Amino acid sequence: MRQLAVAALLVLAIGQPAHAQPSAPEGEGTSYRSSTLLADGLALGLIGGGLFAKNGDVQGALLLGGVVTMLGTPLVHVARGHHARAVASVGVRTAALGLGLAVAIAHEDLGRREPDTIGVRWFWGGMVGGLVVASAIDATLLTHETKPRRWTPVIAPLDGGARVGIATPF
Repeated sequence: MRQLAVAALLVLAIGQPAHAQPSAPEGEGTSYRSSTLLADGLALGLIGGGLFAKNGDVQGALLLGGVVTMLGTPLVHVARGHHARAVASVGVRTAALGLGLAVAIAHEDLGRREPDTIGVRWFWGGMVGGLVVASAIDATLLTHETKPRRWTPVIAPLDGGARVGIATPF
């Protein structure tokens, strides 16, 4: 009886005994999607501000918007400890911005009147369209983190002693 009382006190002091848990539902974890979308929104704001500015700050805002476009969200991934995701994010951005620019050039070619020119409107439209696509892909596929494993101590009274261990879902 004394062993049972000691085991019960240990269970109460250390933690609850393990219970069978259903497997974690798909998607359980955390997401830092809002941080990546904030970085991309800042990039879009800088590009939009540069396009509509009426003074000499146009080039500075556009350049800064381009830098934030390519490095903002990848730096968010690095800050969260996901270096491979940062590289993937740069790849997605490069591909999407290149595709957006290619679509803009192809569209401009259809209505071009002067050779070897591309309208600024189509150039930035393609770039912004590429950024929106890259941001959506990044936020959807690269921002999910799974929760770390949980464990619990297990103490089971036995005749002549106790069984002590840990349990974790897997």
